[in-house]
Amino acid sequence: MYRSNVKQNVPDKESNLFFPLVRVGSDMDKAAMIEEPADRLQDARRQAGYPTAREAAAAFGWNPNTYKSHENGKRGIKRAMAERYGRAYGVSPAWLLTGENPPDFVDSNQELKIPPVPTRKIPKISYIAAGSFTEISDPYAEGFGEEWVSVDDSDIGPRAFALEVEGESMLPDFKPGEVIIIDPDAPIKPGDYVAAKSIKSGSATFKKYRPRGVDADGVEQIELVPLNEDHPTEYIGADRPGYLVGKMVRHIRKF
Repeated sequence: MYRSNVKQNVPDKESNLFFPLVRVGSDMDKAAMIEEPADRLQDARRQAGYPTAREAAAAFGWNPNTYKSHENGKRGIKRAMAERYGRAYGVSPAWLLTGENPPDFVDSNQELKIPPVPTRKIPKISYIAAGSFTEISDPYAEGFGEEWVSVDDSDIGPRAFALEVEGESMLPDFKPGEVIIIDPDAPIKPGDYVAAKSIKSGSATFKKYRPRGVDADGVEQIELVPLNEDHPTEYIGADRPGYLVGKMVRHIRKF
């Protein structure tokens, strides 16, 4: 979100504050770069240990849409919100709004001194169909992978693996060819996206998890719900035995 060499005053619609934006040419020194409040908010969030805006919003109980709009610059940041974010991330509200009084992780040239995010390679196993059950290899097979995907390793379990989505049942959120990371060790709650496996057929699917209690025999009833209403809901129960393989913890989108 760095700008080029023409100065302009852009009003913040919520606070009526004006923040100078400076466009930086390729021949200018990095020290001359000036960030916007949205950039500094992202820097503070990453330094605090939250890889994504959604994770930070969930941790502090913020409205995720409002917070995302502050991070992407679509909405200005009011002083009251800057104070709230500053308390959460341990930075000065003035730095978030104007760049004054920078925290220790920013040096005198405004260059972040944040260590690189640790990454690791996740095996991508055979294709999973998001539209209907389809054959996949055992996700727990050690050392198996069609290829490898590098991901942020901050909160992914040791048995995580990648799958490539096929079909249209999870449109519009999940497009064919996109990659999802499944973690068998992550806790699953209603509404999470999961990979589930049918015991009878040995096949799997990727859907939204919706528990429906237990039947008269105490067998758990699960609905596997597509996002595309033109596709049917799948079921796990006494007549269709199966289990949840793992929770989706990353979504690598195609743009």
